[in-house]
Amino acid sequence: MIISGWGIFLIFGANQAAVQIVGPYPPFGLATITVLIMASFLMLLGIYNSAILVSANNKLRKSIHKHALE
Repeated sequence: MIISGWGIFLIFGANQAAVQIVGPYPPFGLATITVLIMASFLMLLGIYNSAILVSANNKLRKSIHKHALE
């Protein structure tokens, strides 16, 4: 979940650079797109790894189920 959190943080941070892209110099457009690609990969990787770990751990699944019923 930490990896996914960093991905979301970078997506929202890079998404706010619309004002920087409009200016002709310095060219922040390529850097912003590169960060967005990396951030989306991190977010999806974090969600995927969390799903794999939860599905493999019976004790964690029972704990999540118990908290969901409360």
